[in-house]
Amino acid sequence: MCCKNSLAIFNQIFTPLALNSANEIYKQIPTKTVELWELHDLVPAAKSVKKICDLFELPLEYFGKYYAIYFKKPEELFIEWKNRHDYSYYDCVRILVYIF
Repeated sequence: MCCKNSLAIFNQIFTPLALNSANEIYKQIPTKTVELWELHDLVPAAKSVKKICDLFELPLEYFGKYYAIYFKKPEELFIEWKNRHDYSYYDCVRILVYIF
């Protein structure tokens, strides 16, 4: 009896439309990147992480703060911070060295 219900649920979930959608998503995933990441612990390029996040609607923070900062243009954020506080580059270096 339980098998009939399981089969009905399976047929409901795995409709041809759902399977085609999953297949299209799978084609778009950089599979070599995922394979190298999973099997050999090679960190993917930022562009690959961005593509995966876009495909699955994940925030960049899911993979770490580095990727979130990388795509927020850190150079522009740094210059904005420097200008907002009227720091010289020398002042910025002293502050950053002290923090880290």
